[in-house]
Amino acid sequence: MIKENDNSTPSLSDNWTSVSPSSVLSDNITFALNQTSGSRVLYAWYRDRAGNISTAATLEMHTPSVSKVTTDNVSGFYNEGKTLSFVVEFDHPVNVDNASGNPKLKLETGNDNQSGQHGDYISGTGSHQLTFEYRVRDGDDTSAKPGGKLRYSGNDALQLNGSRIYYQEDNASIVLPDYSSPYSFSKETVLKLDTIPPKGISLHIKGGIIDGYSTNDEDVVTLSANDNFLINSYFLSDQGDVAPQSDNGSWVNITSTDNYSDNVSFTHLACPVKTGCPRQVFAWFRDNATNVSLV
Repeated sequence: MIKENDNSTPSLSDNWTSVSPSSVLSDNITFALNQTSGSRVLYAWYRDRAGNISTAATLEMHTPSVSKVTTDNVSGFYNEGKTLSFVVEFDHPVNVDNASGNPKLKLETGNDNQSGQHGDYISGTGSHQLTFEYRVRDGDDTSAKPGGKLRYSGNDALQLNGSRIYYQEDNASIVLPDYSSPYSFSKETVLKLDTIPPKGISLHIKGGIIDGYSTNDEDVVTLSANDNFLINSYFLSDQGDVAPQSDNGSWVNITSTDNYSDNVSFTHLACPVKTGCPRQVFAWFRDNATNVSLV
């Protein structure tokens, strides 16, 4: 006799399943489960011809469920084009049937201009771990999110999108841990998405100016700018308005701040004309994600 989630010993008058008498019993039988998901236990008893009933043999069954969500990336700033990798780990190996669609991991990227705020399923069927990837897109900005960091959208962020995640005949539970729990990547890893360059650029040359040009070799320049996260450096040049690369060695580092304003010294390149040269100054700002402002 087999019971589901009931370990009470059956009586001789219960509905036992008869088999051909044998000193050794080994067989495959079909048993219809009342509970098709979650944790459940099957109990089996055997009865001999004298009416003796065995102790129960037990079989614990458990629907695979998500134990944690991790990331392979380290804490820091990520700008457009950077790839983020996430691993949804189950407590039992699962299979993914993606013939009709791929699972997705919905993320809170802070981007109101696009609907693709999700990590795409990459690999992992047949294992404990399903891997998802997300490429940071133009407009992503988590500065307004709690702690300025990326997190998934909630317990229901793992979306099937026409796929199936399962083990044997049971669909896996795809409920994710709370994103503030130790089992979510955002608890310990601070991923800040920033594709927005510094804005509000203001530049003013203090000193001799004729028709908007400086007449000095040495200038004091008043600078100001702001950023959704933090500005960490500025770049001054009198050699045209082509933006410098973010890794140019001439960036001037400053104490990181979201609003910057200061008077700084700037030395122009030597003027080969004895009567003097008209001088312009161009300024750029770089933030912690290495986004460079427009001139």
